[in-house]
Amino acid sequence: MEEMISKLITRARKAQEVIEFWPQEKVDEMVAAVGWQLYQQSHAEACAKLAIEETGMGVYDDKLLKHRKKTLGVLRDLHGVKTVGAIERDEAKGLVKIAKPVGVIGALTPVTNASSTLAANGLPMLKTRNAVIFSPHPKAKATCQLTCDFMREGLHQVGAPEDLIINIEEPSI
Repeated sequence: MEEMISKLITRARKAQEVIEFWPQEKVDEMVAAVGWQLYQQSHAEACAKLAIEETGMGVYDDKLLKHRKKTLGVLRDLHGVKTVGAIERDEAKGLVKIAKPVGVIGALTPVTNASSTLAANGLPMLKTRNAVIFSPHPKAKATCQLTCDFMREGLHQVGAPEDLIINIEEPSI
C-alpha cells in the first residue's frame, strides 16, 4: 500500500508542478472545465445512479440534485476569487499576501456523498493550483472513480495534467 501511495503522490506532484505558476485566467478556465464536466446532466445522473447502486444509501433524486447544486454552488462561490499572485495588500502595514499552492492534498471522501464531495472539495483545490488524491470509502470506490474520470476529462479539455485529480482505486478503511 505504501509503495502504491508513493507512486500516486509522485504522479500528482509532477502534475501540480506543471500548473504551479499558471496565471489566474488559465486556472479559472481549468476550474470551469472540470466543473462543467461534473455539472452536465448526463454525468450527474450517472454519478447519482452509481452512488445509489454501489452504496445502497440515499434517494436517487436527492443525490442528483445535491451533486448538481453542490457543483454549481462551488463554481459560483469560486467565480472571480483571486487565487494567484498578490491576493491581498495592507498598504498601512506594508504587507502583501501572495497565494502559493501547497502541492498535493490527500482527501477522504465519505460513503454518504460519494460524488458531490469530490466537486465541493476538488474544485477549490484546483482553483488554488493544488493536486488532489481522493481516498474514497471502499463501498463508494466506483462512484469516486467515475466522478474523477469526469473531472480528468475537464482537465484534458483545457490541456491541464490529468493527474491533478487522482483517486485510490482499491481503498481501505
